[in-house]
Amino acid sequence: MANKIRLGRATKARIETIKETLLNYELVYSMDTHELGVKNNDGTITYFGVVTELEWGNILNKPNFATVATSGSYNDLSNKPSIPAPQVPVNWNSTSGVTAILNKPDFATVATSGAYEDLIGTPNFAPVATSGAYSDLTGKPDLDVKLDKNFEDLPTQTNPLLTDVLVLNRGTTIQKVTLGNLLAQVDSELFYVVSSLPTTGVANKIYLVPSDDPESIDNYVEWLWHNNKWERLGGFTLDLSNYYHKADINALLANKIDKNAYVAAGTHTKITYDEKGLVTGGTALTADDIPYLDAYKINSGTFADARIPNLNASKINAGVFNTARIPDLAISKITNLQTTLNTKLDANSTIDGGDL
Repeated sequence: MANKIRLGRATKARIETIKETLLNYELVYSMDTHELGVKNNDGTITYFGVVTELEWGNILNKPNFATVATSGSYNDLSNKPSIPAPQVPVNWNSTSGVTAILNKPDFATVATSGAYEDLIGTPNFAPVATSGAYSDLTGKPDLDVKLDKNFEDLPTQTNPLLTDVLVLNRGTTIQKVTLGNLLAQVDSELFYVVSSLPTTGVANKIYLVPSDDPESIDNYVEWLWHNNKWERLGGFTLDLSNYYHKADINALLANKIDKNAYVAAGTHTKITYDEKGLVTGGTALTADDIPYLDAYKINSGTFADARIPNLNASKINAGVFNTARIPDLAISKITNLQTTLNTKLDANSTIDGGDL
């Protein structure tokens, strides 16, 4: 094989970009500066100078190429191989010449005829093998008797098809029917639309009769024939004119007062309530709960001693108690009374005059 010289061509800037992909001592040609260079083994590019004209005649030490190197013609090759003459189609029936096929095997007649009768050693088939007729079978079962078999051991079919065949007894013979044909005998019609009720009806059927007072969703009245008489299923009317409508109920509910959380049951002298007027709690009265009152406000009854709290006298700041209203009180019920009396003389006190 002749040696090839690689000469990469690109712009000078591009050569710098791709120089790492070049082989050592590979020649390069700068298309923009017209310089010829070589890649050094240190990865740099050395340029020899500007090449003004690069022609085949100016290349030194060129090898001597054969004529075929430039012509590319098969005729310019030397030592060409000998090519045999073109082949001709062979003929099975030829016995000589280039068209004859040698060493042909001896085929039986059936190999070319394909006829069954040309086969040897053919089996003896029963007539039913070629006719397919039930009448050509031998040993046929007697179908004129009822089916008599124990079916308890047969598997159960959980997904029957309409094309499945069922075997049944009818009289003294066995017959078959597909599941689809058997179901077709079932009357699946539930509704009968009639203009008026007949004298009698069919059981388990609903008769639809046009209503005398039809509405948008109730144009028919349903009837059922049961126990030899007609029973009406629908068609009744209901007067709701005197009942609250949804709008009436919503208006009433809008004005209702929602209940509060439950409070403990009990009886209290003081309660609290919210802006809705509902009680929210209760406690007993304290002295601070009693307002400043005129004495005349209490004008009947008698206070039990245990009911009278310890009060400052300032709580009663006007009026005079009716004597009947004042109970016998423990001295402790009146604040600072004992302290005041300690500075007073009692009725039996003795005054020592001393020196006058």
